[in-house]
Order: sequence, then structure tokens, then C-alpha cells
Amino acid sequence: MTDKTYNPMTEPRYCGIPTFMRTPYTTNINNLDIAFVGVPYDGAVEARSGTRMGPRQIRDMSSMMRSIHHVTRVNPYDLCSVGDAGDVHFEQIFDVKASHKDITAFYKNLYQAGVTPISAGGDHSITLPIMRALAAKVL
Repeated sequence: MTDKTYNPMTEPRYCGIPTFMRTPYTTNINNLDIAFVGVPYDGAVEARSGTRMGPRQIRDMSSMMRSIHHVTRVNPYDLCSVGDAGDVHFEQIFDVKASHKDITAFYKNLYQAGVTPISAGGDHSITLPIMRALAAKVL
């Protein structure tokens, strides 16, 4: 659940648990409009590993974000509820099909809650299980 009294944007950039763009970390997605999601997976590539590190590095680098856009002076966090929903958890990280099922399940929960996901990290294979989750109602 998001703590409304704590605002990570008011903390120094080197403090606290790194989240995407210093948004609150939350496990309760029901109150979110947009959820940042890490997909630390690169099990479907050979000799090109490393994208599994993407979510962590993006969280670290995005600490430079500010809450108000410097040109438009708009604070997008006032317009919608945004949070970091964490990373997809993998039960069998070395099994591509099982990992894709884990990704699909994570995104189905977001989709069913009406949350728009913004994904980071992962190899190109993560696109298919994400699209399967988002298209589940269509299929």
C-alpha cells in the first residue's frame, strides 16, 4: 500500500530504496493508474546477457527525475496515481516457457486491476508474454 505521508521526491536522491523515477513502491496495485514494472529477464538470448540488470540500473539512474517538468511546469504525479510495482518474480528462471508464464501472470493482474504498465528491462522475448496478458480479454 502506498503511504500518502511519505513522498520519495522530497528525499535526497541518494536516500531510500531506489524506485522508478522515485515513485512510491507499492504491492497494492488497486489504487494505481500507472505502474512501473521491472522484468529482469534475459534467459531467451545467447551471448547477449545483461538485460536482466536493466530494471535495477534504470531505477538507480531515474533518481535524477524531478516531479515538475522544467518547461511545462506540469506535475504529472498530480494528474494520476503512479507507483513502482516491483519486479516480475520468476519461479524457474532457466525455463523460458515457465518464465514467460510468470511474466504473463504478473501483467494479467495489472490488466485486471485497470493499471497501465510501463515496463523496463528484459530481452526481446518478454514482449510476447506481456502482449498475451494485455490481449487476454480479446482472445
